[in-house]
Amino acid sequence: MRDELRPLKPFASHNRGRMPLGEVRLWMELRKGALGYRFRRQHVIGRYIVDFVCLKERLGVEVDGSQHYRSETDAERDEYLNRHGYRVLRFWAWHVLEFSPAVVAEITRVLNGHPIVESLQPGDEVFERKIRAATEAGEFGRS
Repeated sequence: MRDELRPLKPFASHNRGRMPLGEVRLWMELRKGALGYRFRRQHVIGRYIVDFVCLKERLGVEVDGSQHYRSETDAERDEYLNRHGYRVLRFWAWHVLEFSPAVVAEITRVLNGHPIVESLQPGDEVFERKIRAATEAGEFGRS
């Protein structure tokens, strides 16, 4: 697997310097163990580069733009990571930008041992409920 990593490392390094705004926003929440767990960004796992990963908990976090909508490539990537012992959480970039407290709460919930219920896609009732609950609790605008 080490030889498999070598060609991707320069791309991962390049990506760290050119992160989209949604990834930058989430990185500000994850960096330096802010949630009690250490995350790496643009980390190579096998033949893929994962946006964020907590190696200790084997949790990958992806921040997706619209080009990922119903992507078969993403499904293959998630399956590969699952086979190698990683769980994967996916969020839309606009969710991260607009509702970062709910996104961080979901990551924290999974890190604390709760299962990943489903992938959170636009219009998913699970995520929409979380957003409504966080809004009612006044959690937005505090980060």
